[in-house]
Amino acid sequence: MYPDHRPAHDKPHEAEMDYPEHERTYRAFIRYARVAAVGSPLLLAFVVYWTH
Repeated sequence: MYPDHRPAHDKPHEAEMDYPEHERTYRAFIRYARVAAVGSPLLLAFVVYWTH
């Protein structure tokens, strides 16, 4: 009747972690972070150059 508040690793019927999907998601996140880290300063420099 009560909700199960045990951690996921203690639940007997939990599915195994999908490591290939985890790795794919992590790589996509890193790729986006790199694009944002390079693109943001470039965009800022372009805006500053264009407005002065």
